[in-house]
Amino acid sequence: WKRKVYGEPWWPGDTLQATIGQTYLLVTPIQIAGMISSIFTGYVASPRITMQETIKRRPLQISTATRNILQEAMHAVVMEGTSRDLRPFAQKGFKLYAKTGTGQTSHLSKRNLGGKHLEHAWAAVHFKYKNEQPLTIIVLIEHAGSSYYARGCTRRFLSGYRKLKEQTEKVNL
Repeated sequence: WKRKVYGEPWWPGDTLQATIGQTYLLVTPIQIAGMISSIFTGYVASPRITMQETIKRRPLQISTATRNILQEAMHAVVMEGTSRDLRPFAQKGFKLYAKTGTGQTSHLSKRNLGGKHLEHAWAAVHFKYKNEQPLTIIVLIEHAGSSYYARGCTRRFLSGYRKLKEQTEKVNL
């Protein structure tokens, strides 16, 4: 691909950068949601638009040991990493796993120009609240410059989700 598009060979450094989401990696939020969910289910599911559609899935082609390492790493992001501001939710009935980041939109030398040159902010969070089904959410904010803003939206979402579930519990009692 790189030779065809750029006339250059693929270097080992290209692989290293791609594995952490840098350089040539292009993804959509739904692709990230699917990837994160597959780490926890062991399956890659095709997106569906309506609940009536059949869920199509195939086994994820990585070992259980690798999936466990990825899960532990995403949990560590919440407990001691870039999403530690989500840690208080872990004491409020949530099990949380996260990955934050930014999506580069232009050459970094243009970042100081602001606006369209700032990176997109990402937060990918897999969570389970009490006995509810686990969910994966993706927050993407264009041209925010830092994942800080995506994490703030995630905190507000989790807070609202918890309140909604508590209200539902009270009504069902």
